[in-house]
Amino acid sequence: MTEAMQTYQTADGLTVHLVKKPGFHQTVAALSTAFGAETRAFELAGKHYDIPSGTAHFFEHKLFDKKEGDALNRFNALGADANAFTSQQQTTYYFTATSRVAENLAWLLTFVQTPYFTADKVARERPIIAQEIDLYRDDPAFALYQGALGQLYPGSAQADDIAGDRASLAEITAELLTVLHQVFYQPRQLVLTVVGNFDEAAVRKVIAQTQASLSRPAQDYDLLPEPLAAIEESVQALSLPVQNSKAIFSIRLDPLEDIQPAALIQQALAGELALDLLFGEQSDWYQTQYEAGILTDEFDYEYCVEPNYHYYLFFVAGEALSAAKAAITARLQEAMVVLAGDQAELTLLQQAAAGEQLMIGDQLERIAVDADLVLYGYSYFDKMKTLASLSQQAVLAAGAKMFSSPAVNQIQIQK
Repeated sequence: MTEAMQTYQTADGLTVHLVKKPGFHQTVAALSTAFGAETRAFELAGKHYDIPSGTAHFFEHKLFDKKEGDALNRFNALGADANAFTSQQQTTYYFTATSRVAENLAWLLTFVQTPYFTADKVARERPIIAQEIDLYRDDPAFALYQGALGQLYPGSAQADDIAGDRASLAEITAELLTVLHQVFYQPRQLVLTVVGNFDEAAVRKVIAQTQASLSRPAQDYDLLPEPLAAIEESVQALSLPVQNSKAIFSIRLDPLEDIQPAALIQQALAGELALDLLFGEQSDWYQTQYEAGILTDEFDYEYCVEPNYHYYLFFVAGEALSAAKAAITARLQEAMVVLAGDQAELTLLQQAAAGEQLMIGDQLERIAVDADLVLYGYSYFDKMKTLASLSQQAVLAAGAKMFSSPAVNQIQIQK
């Protein structure tokens, strides 16, 4: 792998990552902030601010709405495709272009850092977002997933829909959006990633010039962590029409609040390998459960490791939900013994994961919008090195944080 990432900061604190990809025709640029649905309270100049659920997503929509019209129109005129997304931890605005990269980059930096919020525009957006929420609220997969997070983190941002609800949307005001822009969209809070076969000198020049033209004073603030409620193991049922019974089994783990970024990424990568070793389609365990009709093709699992949230989920479907839960629980109880076993299988899974990462290296958008760059400054190239260096001991250490007497929660929809 010959590519590398160059990182620097502009005079006003904007973090810039440049990844040259010779031989590619496209360039992707993404401007991100570590402001997402999880951010729910902060203090600024001695004043406390609570952030209603759905605000980060609402903000993303309204930032495109400028006095002169939709910011997307300018990208279209410059021959670029642009979009944005909001997650629990970040909001990202990005474009893809094959030409006029400098002009598109200048517009990306400008529109994101130039707020235009009015009471009338905010009021008009509320029913649009509410209608968007209504379209998927009764979707069984969404209901199960959101319900599982509600079991794990009741009353928290994780338990809320990223888009909020009608009540929370009513609390969002133009004044609040303006303050949020001052705090979470100031240059030192933003990360710009440019990936492609671009003219580096031209890109550096347009970034410096644009940031100089947008210069504004820094805002010091205190982000307030969200207290997490204690939980007990529970089983819940939802009533929605489905063709097959479905369930999510979830396990909440101790948060890793003081972990450093490199160690957090290693935990995530090693934890995913541990789950693959235990529950992957290549495992004897999976094949046995599948042949017995306990698991189906819909079986899957997910691992989330963040400083404040740490959990994993199992997705199952079919008529053997109780048997599936029993099989998964039994497997978790023997997890550490299994992980201490066959080094050869770990090596094969490690090689497969490295192959998947190499494929991502040819997907410019995946590199540009990588959450780890925004949240931890940890690049695709850093992850490749970490993945290659993972030892069986590292996987065992990750497993020790995941499989020590876990309480298994259940939320289900019966056919």
